[in-house]
Amino acid sequence: MTEDLAASERRVEALRGSCGVIRKRLSESLSGHGSDDAGKRLRKIPEHQLGSAMKEGAGLVGVETLVGAIMNECGEAQTKLAQERLSYEQELEMTVLDNSVLQQLLDTDIPNVTKLRKTLSKLTLDMDATRSRYQSAQRHTVGAVTASGQQLRDELEAAQVKVEQHRDVLAGDMFQLLSREPELAQLMLHLVKLQTEHYRSCLQLLEATIPGLQASLNAAAVKPVFGLSLEEHLRVTNRQVALPLEMCVCRLLQIGADEEGLFRVAGSTSKARKLKSCFDAGLVDAAHMLDYLDPHVVADALKAYLRDLPEPLMTTDFYDEWMTSARVQEEGARLQALWQVLHQLPEAHYTNLRYLIKFLALLCKNKQVNKMTTQNMAIVMAPNLLWTRLEEGFNMTATGTHSLVVDSLIAHCDWFFPEDVDFFITYPREVTTETSPTPDSPHARQWRCPLSSGPPPLRRAATVA
Repeated sequence: MTEDLAASERRVEALRGSCGVIRKRLSESLSGHGSDDAGKRLRKIPEHQLGSAMKEGAGLVGVETLVGAIMNECGEAQTKLAQERLSYEQELEMTVLDNSVLQQLLDTDIPNVTKLRKTLSKLTLDMDATRSRYQSAQRHTVGAVTASGQQLRDELEAAQVKVEQHRDVLAGDMFQLLSREPELAQLMLHLVKLQTEHYRSCLQLLEATIPGLQASLNAAAVKPVFGLSLEEHLRVTNRQVALPLEMCVCRLLQIGADEEGLFRVAGSTSKARKLKSCFDAGLVDAAHMLDYLDPHVVADALKAYLRDLPEPLMTTDFYDEWMTSARVQEEGARLQALWQVLHQLPEAHYTNLRYLIKFLALLCKNKQVNKMTTQNMAIVMAPNLLWTRLEEGFNMTATGTHSLVVDSLIAHCDWFFPEDVDFFITYPREVTTETSPTPDSPHARQWRCPLSSGPPPLRRAATVA
């Protein structure tokens, strides 16, 4: 074969191999390729199977629940994706796999070239064998032309003609096959366009589904509490004081006012983890809190809630202002500076911080029994109330300043927060146990903060008395 013909043959072989693999992989990617039963093919599509599983799961957990409703909506979306997939596969099968270009190339043109190439190889071998016999006869009959020699010469010439003819046919078929490369390239482009349309339709379908899912999640009253921003938690629960804060504070008022080392001594880790999980699952109410008789467990859960807030109760935005105010040497000026920072906090943070500080101040009034002075309370609570966005490890100076800020708020609670606070907002006062003081007992009256006669007054500038 000539050099051009050999190069063309290599290109044909490359086309045969690559196109064969492409068609095989495309066929394998289809669900039920070759089947005319659309329903059967649809059931084999993974998205349809996933959608069916999601809708079945929604029925088991209940579509009235949040996860059930979300499962059902996602299942519907997956079913629609499966329909899109089926339409795409049918179009791909019809316009690509069964396309005359690819089909003729792999099923007719290339096999014909392969067959011609084998025939040419056989004819070439026959021609070489005839030439060897002719040359051998010439060596034995030097100078004379015998009848057998003439016959061998005629056979050689005939073989050469056949080889030449088949070479020309092979070359023509190969060149014609290679001339169809632009059609094949166009088919590949069509495949990509088909995929683009399919995935665009899927994207649009999913994008149309997301707002409904997000709306369902936003409207859900039950969300994980720990780690959720304070503003989002208050918005979802329609509260002014965070649920874990009120539940834990009220329970501690019932059972923990006299507990020595409250907030300093750790409780059972497993029980505190269980209480946190119950809050996240939306299972906590006043009756549930009666199961917890160890005040240290409740205190640990409260500290964990404060520590897990994405934004601390005293906020990172005012961290520098808190630190600067705490470093003022003269006490009156320091308190005034802290007051100014305090009354710049967002309303939600201010309200919840006031609720907590009022409670801590009440506990510290019983320091002769629980051994928790304002300094002790500030040391254990400050790390849960104030930190920077980028903590750089333990810093004794900063830690001491944090404690000084919290200590000042607790010690001068009535000046910083002159408003009365009712701790029992949604927690019923009448919920008691054998180990809990009754609402009218002297112990309970001692720890009841006066009720507010109305909404807290507007915050305005004040001076240190």
